[in-house]
Amino acid sequence: MARLVITVDGRRLEVEEGSTILEAAREQGLVIPALCSHPALPPGKPSPEEVIYQNGVARRHQGGAADMDCGLCLVEVAGSPEAVRACATLVAGGMEVRTQSPLIQERRRQALTRILRRHPSICLTCDRDPRCPPFSVCVRSANVPDRCVACPGYFGCELLAVCDLVDMRNLGIEREPPEETPPTDDPLISFDPGLCIGCGRCVRVCQSMAGVGALGCVMGEGRLQVGTKAPTYEQSGCRHCLLCVEVCPTGALTEKGVRLESPPDQATRREMLVPCQAACPLDLDIPLFVYLIAQKRYEESLAVIEEKLPFPLLCGLICHHPCQPACRRGRLDREVPIKALKRFVSENAASRPPLTAAESGKKVAVVGAGPAGLAAAHWLRAQGGHAVTIFEQAEEAGGMLWSCIPDFRLPREAVAQAAAKVRDLGVEIRTGQRVESLEALGRAGFDAILLATGTQQELGLGIAGEDSPGVMGALDMLRRVKHGPPPRLGAKVAVIGGGNVALDAARTALRCGSKEVTLVYRRSEEEMPASREELGQAQAEGVAFHWQAAPVSIAPAGQGLQLNLVKTRLSGKDRSGRARVFLVKGSDYGMAFDSIVTAVGQRPRPEDCLGLETDRANRIKISQGESQTRLAGVFAAGDVVSGPSNLASAIASGLKAAREVEAYLGGARPAMEKQARMEIPYCLGESLPAEPEGLHPQEAEALRQAGRCLRCSLRLGLKCGA
Repeated sequence: MARLVITVDGRRLEVEEGSTILEAAREQGLVIPALCSHPALPPGKPSPEEVIYQNGVARRHQGGAADMDCGLCLVEVAGSPEAVRACATLVAGGMEVRTQSPLIQERRRQALTRILRRHPSICLTCDRDPRCPPFSVCVRSANVPDRCVACPGYFGCELLAVCDLVDMRNLGIEREPPEETPPTDDPLISFDPGLCIGCGRCVRVCQSMAGVGALGCVMGEGRLQVGTKAPTYEQSGCRHCLLCVEVCPTGALTEKGVRLESPPDQATRREMLVPCQAACPLDLDIPLFVYLIAQKRYEESLAVIEEKLPFPLLCGLICHHPCQPACRRGRLDREVPIKALKRFVSENAASRPPLTAAESGKKVAVVGAGPAGLAAAHWLRAQGGHAVTIFEQAEEAGGMLWSCIPDFRLPREAVAQAAAKVRDLGVEIRTGQRVESLEALGRAGFDAILLATGTQQELGLGIAGEDSPGVMGALDMLRRVKHGPPPRLGAKVAVIGGGNVALDAARTALRCGSKEVTLVYRRSEEEMPASREELGQAQAEGVAFHWQAAPVSIAPAGQGLQLNLVKTRLSGKDRSGRARVFLVKGSDYGMAFDSIVTAVGQRPRPEDCLGLETDRANRIKISQGESQTRLAGVFAAGDVVSGPSNLASAIASGLKAAREVEAYLGGARPAMEKQARMEIPYCLGESLPAEPEGLHPQEAEALRQAGRCLRCSLRLGLKCGA
């Protein structure tokens, strides 16, 4: 497209031929007020409907074209007798434009006055500087409904910005009382017709951009009115993408339950708009990989995942999936099963050949072949081009994944596959080899060392009798069951604890033939830190739960053990944010078991920290960044730093540590080529690929579930229109 030269307010600009004056000004960073226009929306006006619904109340078309012109973008063009609309006037070579003059300013005030007669204007015309914060006391004693600071869209209000630009201060505008409508019954969208200025953006984004057409407009009472085409959003076919919320220039359309105390920065905005990705420790582009599954582009979906997660199958099997509780779809019906979709694509698509950086000539030692160590080694080899050697004292790579997690949750083949993927890059994994000192690794010529030795030491209960025969730690029990010889558990087993390890131990005991397995936890079910999914599975399998009971001692009882307990009550919060536990005096009682398994936490073993400085919980202290220790060239990652965590967090920690190792080693070489990025199209009205006859039920379900994604990330691409 050719470029033209125009002059705006005496400033010479080179602009694109075919653009409007408003588009050209925005491209150059110049502000011309406009409320009906938005940079992401195509021009045009929707046709009026016969009837629309505002929160279930019918509004009928009373005649006339859909008038959405706000009248604010007026400018003067040399040679034109009248002011013209910048949003509808194309640029021409040599054009001279004035965006400010007394006449234009007065015409804009008149246009805003018409808008504000049907909109709260106390705050918009107030001369207070700075403006009042939310929920503050009004110096004019205005009613709350008349105040902008009571509006959920206050900090994103374009109308407020335009009023300030045009200078509407100290203008007394008599407001027409709005007609009351019932509140929105939609779970996600809140619509206040009293705040709607009739710009029509929401209708245009729904029809032209999203391709859904759930919203429509009518002309009534001399103005444009918008609403749903059926009495409810669901009946109108709304896809709940919330693009309408994003383009609304006032607080008429907002996301229900969202109210900001301050203007959001970009990171906060991203966290608000894409909660699933914000909750993921690995920052996976969840909306994109789910969209690609819905399009049956499985290899591309897997490539998106593998950009940040080298072992997608592991996470598809045992990730604690914090993304799912955060999924906005769960507020409508049920969350999208992101973990299951990750597993599906991992099992049904081939990984692309890895891109490996050129050899760096540097050597890195990684101590520990758990998820943090494997992830760090993978990144250092693939992205850094370093010669990496992993030292693992166990006979197989995988750390806790290999030694303790039951096969029914994590097949050994999946762990072996992850280790093989690292080996295939050229990483050497030396199993059955314990590192005794950092000095030995230094003498071996390694330029950097990364410790990822995990938390191998189980915590005790700190009560009398816990060293009795028949009492064992959960990790010890799980190792023995998985690798032999298995322990003798007996018919009645107690498991003490509330985490995922406790649930693994309880479910494993059932599979070992125990008839009654009872999990004892000192807090309530709601306070239990274990995965809700695994908790439900344990309950379905027959594990019994004994809530709000604290062990106080263990004693031999015949051929078994007596677990002495006391009831607890919960009150307040402790430093972790969970309910504080108090023992109820005089509530002591006992329960008989054949064996007792303790699962109350782990910590690093002192010998696994190789002399590095540690805290009171034996965790390695970090002095710089997220992984660098006080010793130059020595780093630490994973549970040995954080304490017991989860798979995704351990992998994320390993990857962050690898980047810090890379920075220490120089990190100045050209970055590797990345997979080509793609964008999710805005058109939600597109049809998903037809399911051919004979489609496997698993694939059909994956396509159905992926198609339920609301594509929340689309809102990030919409810029402010003011």
